[in-house]
Amino acid sequence: MTNQQILQKVIEKAVENGWHRPKWTINAYGNRWVADIIFSHDFSKAFFGYTLMFDTLIWEDGVTKETKKEYAWTWHLKRMVLEKEPLKYLGGFLEE
Repeated sequence: MTNQQILQKVIEKAVENGWHRPKWTINAYGNRWVADIIFSHDFSKAFFGYTLMFDTLIWEDGVTKETKKEYAWTWHLKRMVLEKEPLKYLGGFLEE
């Protein structure tokens, strides 16, 4: 799938999940606009949702020191920001 196809499908999924797509995004496929869309909190909330995710920190002796809870949208958004190809990251959550 091309980046444009991925973007189109992830936008469709976010809209189906309640994202209110701003009018300026209708024909926005330039790199800057893509980032403004996919890294926005509203988009991420609609795309990934509010399921709780858990990060567990385990010390060397095997004892769990801390379990951190956060919503799926924040968990995935943090990881997507670090990705070299964030659209490919999003594409991994699309059903073929």
